[in-house]
Amino acid sequence: MATGAVIERTSLQIEGAGNLTTYLKSPGYRTQFCRTCGCPLFAYEDSELKLMYFAPATLDGGKHPGHPADKECHIYVGSKAEWERIADGLPQYVESSPDEIVTAIQRGAAS
Repeated sequence: MATGAVIERTSLQIEGAGNLTTYLKSPGYRTQFCRTCGCPLFAYEDSELKLMYFAPATLDGGKHPGHPADKECHIYVGSKAEWERIADGLPQYVESSPDEIVTAIQRGAAS
């Protein structure tokens, strides 16, 4: 299980960026990891120049990651552990979330 968020790249200030290493996971998709502990922190798609994906648990002080709160959801629940229960009332998708979540953020970035 992992928690992820998508936001505008300009919305996040990364401290200690010199301690990141980048891995080209597939053409057009790269991830960044902490060189010290190996924790995956950020991901970027070349087709989404204004957006980035990151692990929100890494935010200082438990800040909200900045994505639209009304767009929070659980994705890929079709592959969750059988014993895991999701009871927070957020929308659940068997696979990926609808594109409208990313599109709404992109529209906001274009303004």
